[in-house]
Amino acid sequence: MKFIIYRVYEQEDGYLVTGICDGDSSPENCLKIGDIFLKAYKNIFEKTSLKLIETKDIRDLKLEVKKIVAYRHQLEELPLGMTAELYLTGDRTANLEEKDILSTNNLFP
Repeated sequence: MKFIIYRVYEQEDGYLVTGICDGDSSPENCLKIGDIFLKAYKNIFEKTSLKLIETKDIRDLKLEVKKIVAYRHQLEELPLGMTAELYLTGDRTANLEEKDILSTNNLFP
């Protein structure tokens, strides 16, 4: 599962990130409280064709999803394609930025 970050806010005990849940379309594919992100990276696309040119700024991390808030409601899981706020705890050296993609597995992009 992937989460594309729109905004990052550093918190005392982790991060608050806003963005969209992304991944494949299998029915059980949703982000859940307790899931752990293991990678962060950026995808660079060609401007005219939106073809993926490269994946860069790849870094290992360990951030756990502690809370999911969407449309002012706290959720246990976030389905594919929904936007939300995620409260993450763990690696304080992750240096998250806008446009980063978080991944729950070691495979990318």
